[in-house]
Order: sequence, then structure tokens, then C-alpha cells
Amino acid sequence: MEKIHILLSTYNGEKYIKEQLDSLIRQTYNNFLIIVRDDGSTDRTVDIIKEYQSIYPSKIELHVGENIGWRKSFHWLMKNAGDADCYSFCDQDDIWRDHKLEHAVKVLEDINSDIPAVYLSEFTWCDGEMNPIRMNEAYKKHHSLEKYITLGDRNAFGFTMHFNKTALDAVKGADCIDKGCSHDETTYLYCLLKGTTIWGNISDADYRRHGGNAANVDLKGGNIVSHFLWRISYFLFQNHKKETYQRFYYFYKSFQNQLTEHEKNVFKLYLGKKGKLKKAVMGGRYRDNLFDEISIRILFLLGKI
Repeated sequence: MEKIHILLSTYNGEKYIKEQLDSLIRQTYNNFLIIVRDDGSTDRTVDIIKEYQSIYPSKIELHVGENIGWRKSFHWLMKNAGDADCYSFCDQDDIWRDHKLEHAVKVLEDINSDIPAVYLSEFTWCDGEMNPIRMNEAYKKHHSLEKYITLGDRNAFGFTMHFNKTALDAVKGADCIDKGCSHDETTYLYCLLKGTTIWGNISDADYRRHGGNAANVDLKGGNIVSHFLWRISYFLFQNHKKETYQRFYYFYKSFQNQLTEHEKNVFKLYLGKKGKLKKAVMGGRYRDNLFDEISIRILFLLGKI
């Protein structure tokens, strides 16, 4: 029976952590260990986790640390993840449905363990009170390096990710995580390029959106137009292009010796200042709908992305 280590970073999460822990304990697949690193909470988060640990001592391993930020906290968890067959990232404020681990294990156990692999669960977007808004449906979309590096594929959320030991060993020592790349982005992108990615089609988690989420992603009404306008604003008016692309540069520097010539050229083209016309007329698809596709090619010509 495959052993799973669930990597959970917490910080001042007393409002939601009980619901999350309850959902983990309820999993139909029960061969797991929850490894928690608390990132210097000042509320009752640690006390709550200790209460659960006293009830389920074989299921929870708690480490209390200083505040180093969520990226470095998850990186610590990756480096100290222990020996298991596969691993899952977990946030403190979502709710996992009962079969989440069971579905992931069934997929990963059929993949050659020498191949870096990540399974991404389908999920439901919810508001702060866990009222459902919409399904994510990333399994219906196309996924590629070109799409991801131009910020058109923001579907690889950490709490959806279940990955094998080969994937963990490949990325846990990457210094790009401490330089700005996130744990989930690095894991997903590495598997996309050097291994395999599998997208689930059954909703296995409820994703809570509220003001305290670590990731700077907003639903913005949950429709194509509002999301597109947010992306335009993000680049044109908030000047985030440089800091965003710098993450990809750090990823590239960490793994460039493992990349193919084509992959290297993609990074160089999209992270460089030249090639506006080439990017605008490039074959293939950047986006899943025609409106976004035309718009991004115009933005390439204008040199805005």
C-alpha cells in the first residue's frame, strides 16, 4: 500500500485549520502522515494542531518554526518530507473531499516510478464561507510551456498536487524556490517538462477564496472577461512583468542543464526583450479561447508581455 506524506504549512490559521484537518482525517485512503510546519503563528493554530495530534498521534507530525514566509516554509517541508511513495501539498484553509488521496494514488501507482509525475486534482472554487462558485475544469484545457510562461495556465495550485518521490527528489534542492519560485510552480513546471502531468476530472477539494490567502490570485467574478481584464491590468498598469518573469528566470537557471535545446530557446525567447514579432506569429495556441488568443498576440506586438 502506497505511503503518502501530506506537506502542510500553517500560519495564523486558527479560523480554518480544524475543517482542513477533519477533511484529511476523513480520507478513505488512510496510509498517510501529515507533516506540519507552523511558520511562527501567533494565534491558536499550533494549539489546535497539538489537540489533533494527541488524538491521532500516528497521523500528525508537527514542527514549529520561526516565520520565514510560505515559500521557504514549504521548501523546508520538501527538504524534510521523509521517505514515502508519494507526497501531497496542503494548504490550511481548504477542505479536501473524502476520496482525494484515493483518486491520486490510483493514478500515480500506474506510472513508472522513475518518471517525475504529478497528479492535479480537480476542485471547486468557493467563497470564504465555502459556498461553491464554479468548477476549475483545468482538465478541459491545453497545457504547455509556452502557455504557462506567458501566464495563461494558472491552474497548477499546490493543494491539488500529488507527486511521486522522483519528482520530489528532482526539485527539493532547487534554489529557485528560495529566490521567488513557489513550491507548487517548481514541481509542476519540472514535471511538465521532464516527466508527466495528469489532470483529474472529479472535484476532490473545495478551494476557499478569502482575503488571507497566500497566493495573489483573485477570482474577479469568475468569468473570462473579468479574468482577462485583471491580467491586462496586472501587466499594463501594475508593472509586474519584471518580477513575474524573474521567477521563470530562476527556474531556468536552476534546471537549464536538464532542459532540451527547444525548452532553452522557449525560455530565452519569452524572458528576453526581443522577438515581439516572432512571439506574435508563433504557431500553436497561447490561450484556450479566441478572444484571449488574439489579445495576447496583440500584446506581444506592443511589447507589453
